[in-house]
Amino acid sequence: MSLAPTPRCSLLLTALFVVAASGCTLPSIPAGRRGVTALYIHGAERLDERALAVCLATREREDLAIDISTNPNPTCGISPFAASHLRLALWSWPWTDWPLFDRVIFDRDIQRIERWYRARGYYDAHVTSAVTTPADDAPPEAGNQVQIDITLTEGEPVRTESVTFEGIDALDEDLQAALHARAVEVGKRFDEEGYGDSKTRMLTDLREASYARATVEGAVEVNPATRIARVVYRIVPGESCLIGNIELHIDNPHLPPQPVITAASLDRGMRYATTTIEGAQRAIYALGSFSSVEITPDLTGTSRYINLRIDARAGTLTRLGFGVGFQYGDVLQGNSVAELETIRQWDIHALAVYENRNLFSGMRRFRAEIRPREIFRSLLDPIFGMLATTEFRQPDFFEARTNLVAGARWDWSPDPYGRTFRRHVLDAWMGPERSWWRGKFYGYLAIHGLLFYPTELQDTQIPNDQVRYQVGFFEQLIKLDLRDNALQPRNGAYFQLGLQEAVFPSNRSWQYMRITPEARAYVALPLGMVLAGRFAMGYLGIISTDLPQTVSTPDGDKLGPGALGPETYRLRGGGSNSNRGYLAGSLGGTTLFPNAPTDGGIRRWEASLELRVSLTENFGLVFFADAGDVSPLPRFRWYALQLSLGFGFRYRTIVGPVRLDFGFRVPSARVLGTHADVPPEPTDTLFGINGVQGAFHITIGESY
Repeated sequence: MSLAPTPRCSLLLTALFVVAASGCTLPSIPAGRRGVTALYIHGAERLDERALAVCLATREREDLAIDISTNPNPTCGISPFAASHLRLALWSWPWTDWPLFDRVIFDRDIQRIERWYRARGYYDAHVTSAVTTPADDAPPEAGNQVQIDITLTEGEPVRTESVTFEGIDALDEDLQAALHARAVEVGKRFDEEGYGDSKTRMLTDLREASYARATVEGAVEVNPATRIARVVYRIVPGESCLIGNIELHIDNPHLPPQPVITAASLDRGMRYATTTIEGAQRAIYALGSFSSVEITPDLTGTSRYINLRIDARAGTLTRLGFGVGFQYGDVLQGNSVAELETIRQWDIHALAVYENRNLFSGMRRFRAEIRPREIFRSLLDPIFGMLATTEFRQPDFFEARTNLVAGARWDWSPDPYGRTFRRHVLDAWMGPERSWWRGKFYGYLAIHGLLFYPTELQDTQIPNDQVRYQVGFFEQLIKLDLRDNALQPRNGAYFQLGLQEAVFPSNRSWQYMRITPEARAYVALPLGMVLAGRFAMGYLGIISTDLPQTVSTPDGDKLGPGALGPETYRLRGGGSNSNRGYLAGSLGGTTLFPNAPTDGGIRRWEASLELRVSLTENFGLVFFADAGDVSPLPRFRWYALQLSLGFGFRYRTIVGPVRLDFGFRVPSARVLGTHADVPPEPTDTLFGINGVQGAFHITIGESY
């Protein structure tokens, strides 16, 4: 009889083999000592035992676990303290260190547990037993690994009975109301960390209201017998302050001070406010020439004027870099990052970059990049291409915090939408950009010009005079970001509106209006889960064109290159940032005429709902439902649901999560009802498996 190792054993054996082969020594427990293999805390019902365990000096051996929680990686003394966990411990890697058991340290930990509970308001909390298995006096043959079981009783918490303020009567009513809102809540459990945080927030509000030298003290009277706490905040606001003299220090003599002073926009006599100072710090850093910027107020003395010191440390001002890389899938529509589109090709490229962040000694920024590429539409079909981009940024354009942005791009590559020709795309833009409201609101306005010139045509059905074009337009982009975190949002909302107005008459061109609004929302759920939703629309209205409109419908609609608009700015769907049951660019189309989904369209709508679940510190799982349509005719087809359901995996990195998504089309929800104008049914399958309709996507960054 032979025994086959389980998958878990196979994984561990493989890891051990790799470590052994590398000549490394696995961590071991010293002779005469015991390693802590597990530490269990029993009786923690209202508070999180893991938030308590991280405050102890005695630790269990680190393990790999699935932990679905609102706080999977707690920090000692930092809320939340009442997080819930759905945790499944898997195993400890053989190369992880062994924490050693020390009776003296462990006895102190017992005291730490009771002190930790008192800080959370549980003055009756006690450790009733602390058992080690095997016991301290166990013989050596009992083993050198120890399990610790701690049992405690929490009791009832102390609750805040009253909150009073001293020293705020002279402040205006709005500020008084803001301070009251920061106080600990009457009737709730008293917590030392929450009380300290409330004083910090009050001090921030006072300094924002110009009281730079304000102090916030307090006193708490706790009666453990009656389990009540009375809180008193003692506030000394001091005098309302103004900004005084500004002292600038730059550690690089080649950087001029004037752009920094202009960007800061701080003048003597301005009302002192922390957001004003933070805004100045962000504006200086946004110049791009500094690795760090600090603005320090001088709060000594008694003058109403608060002097400020600006310390700006220069970063790398010029850079010349070379490298190689790999890129898959995502391209930008235009230059303004108004729309990210997924395409079905990938490349291997070389890269040369030159960057200057102090051009002509005015903190102007210039960047040039060139990428010779081998572009693959399939694994055995490489085609040479070239991509070159330049960008220039001029600070202090018209006003202190507005940048003038100018750039150009040349892209010589295969058509990314499945046709068999290569094309030159020459693109140029120029216009101002600015951020407001601590960077949450962004606006961009530009004039834009594009020349599209195909070469090596092999598609006889697309004559050269129909696909060569030029188009000029005005472009605007507005973004409002109310998310708590841009890379991994848990709460908040995001809104974006992109506009194009092509109004310049030209041969082989269009006059059109393009509108692409989008809204996203994020809601935090129990156990650290997040529900995310997205809805987006696209409208491309062709006003006039001198390009052919090759097909006429019975009701007068037109279909053809002229009717669909410029290929670069047509509306498309499908892919990793759209309906994930469809390959990039393959969403939509119509069965009325010979029109492929990759031809794009002029009306689009997309909706998505996604449940995000954290399994470990770095790994996550998502479940999603995507729907939407792209129509080549001038109407929205709300009945063309084209629903996809799926799941995906996430591995978090410092630049965002690496994600793998599997989307499965639902045939019964492709079209609701009976209609003449419907999108064609895709024939592709997932991994070529007959009957499994869908697609998979690998990329970096959340879908939205």
